[in-house]
Amino acid sequence: MRRRSSTGILVLFLLAAACTSTSTTKVIQTSPSSTSASLLNTDGYALLCGGASCDVPSGGVPGMLWRPLSLPTLGTGETCPVAAAHRVSRRYGPAVGDGPVLAVGLASKTVLPFEYPPSKRSIFYGSKWGGSKVLWIGDPSYAGPVLIRGAQLDGRHLVGFSVGDGSTAYNNLQFPPGRAPEGNDGWREWPSETRLQASGCYAYQVDGTSFSEVIVFRAVATHP
Repeated sequence: MRRRSSTGILVLFLLAAACTSTSTTKVIQTSPSSTSASLLNTDGYALLCGGASCDVPSGGVPGMLWRPLSLPTLGTGETCPVAAAHRVSRRYGPAVGDGPVLAVGLASKTVLPFEYPPSKRSIFYGSKWGGSKVLWIGDPSYAGPVLIRGAQLDGRHLVGFSVGDGSTAYNNLQFPPGRAPEGNDGWREWPSETRLQASGCYAYQVDGTSFSEVIVFRAVATHP
């Protein structure tokens, strides 16, 4: 379902046809200086380097991307309004989202399985957050910056993020503007991990300069 506000910002709600849509919206005020319990603030684009030296711009996304989180809410007994994944390119597995930025790595029913608490064989062992790999991809039509945050829709748990280092979870992902490298058919790619502590219905909010997209998914914890 697509809606355009008077400011031209696109909001995408991914609703499964068989699910009951929600009529209320949870608005959460967030900013670059906000701090979530046990989640660290990112250092802008530098998080993509995983603590090493890499070629990313200094700083982070512009202030206009720090819109309040505006996510659907669920009443007691309501179904998590996920949508089926779909193919957007032969290069990738099924993706979730209407774009221009989509998530790859969720199961076909938009389920994200994760191990909690993390076992000794997990890259997340020793942290308070389980997790699972999610690849973010950017359609060739958009070359601007990207901000990704998230929250639980049927509870109060948070969504964390990391990039290669499982010891720490952060409260957002920031991707710089730019074009894809040669050979990627114009698609940009950002490997990451989504960090969670409990099963439930969750949503990402993906913000760019010309869009704001909500991607709803269901997380299922497995025990080692």
